[in-house]
Amino acid sequence: MLRISFVSLIVFFTFLSCKNIVLVRDYSQKNIEFNPKVKIALVGFFPYQYSTFTSGRTRTTTATLDYNHPTVSVMTIGKPIDMIPSSGIDSSVSPEASKDVAMTYLERVKLSGLQEISKMIEIKKVDEKTTFALKKRDVDYYLIAIHGPAFDESMGNVGRTLITAHLCILSIGTFPCWNSIPTETKFLLYDNKLKLVDNQTYSDRYEHFGAWWGNEDQGKFDLQKAGIPDPLKVKVYKPHILEYEDHLKELLNK
Repeated sequence: MLRISFVSLIVFFTFLSCKNIVLVRDYSQKNIEFNPKVKIALVGFFPYQYSTFTSGRTRTTTATLDYNHPTVSVMTIGKPIDMIPSSGIDSSVSPEASKDVAMTYLERVKLSGLQEISKMIEIKKVDEKTTFALKKRDVDYYLIAIHGPAFDESMGNVGRTLITAHLCILSIGTFPCWNSIPTETKFLLYDNKLKLVDNQTYSDRYEHFGAWWGNEDQGKFDLQKAGIPDPLKVKVYKPHILEYEDHLKELLNK
């Protein structure tokens, strides 16, 4: 009994002392001139956060948008949509077009995205019917960014994670625990009449290590916690945003 408790304490304090080390693909942004008069409303740009509930032997993890750690600050063009005032409803855009944009977003991020898409599109429940209407703003384009994936369905590096976790424990946090995590960002560019102008997706994997010699500013390593650590949520999606911004400038300069 004492031996089991001692081993448990070693495991506990090993992971408690470990900090994150994250390796992300580097992207060097191009020097592209861009017309500052082009008005772009930025929508989305939120990673996920996770909640875990246990009932008996069942453990359920739910993903929702993390509104506390937006990545929109990486963009050097455009403004977050809530910083651009609206004035009524744009009657020149059909309810069907507004519904299509709203549902495209909500199908990807689920109900937690309602708060964000409602800044762009007014969604009302009238009797048994739901109505959709674009809010009127002085903009040329709407750029929606959807980060993901919410969950890593591939489970491709479970074996490596388990092996390195054991080595991490045996070396008391000197040998790093290693996890490889996918990232994806989908960008949808609409004009001010909600016609889809551009649709691009960027995918990567970032390498996530945990060891006592990790970086203090990247937060504590937690093997059991799902998702990207809070201090790193901007960093892991930054290459996607920078690369798409270059693409966007070239596209709109044509």
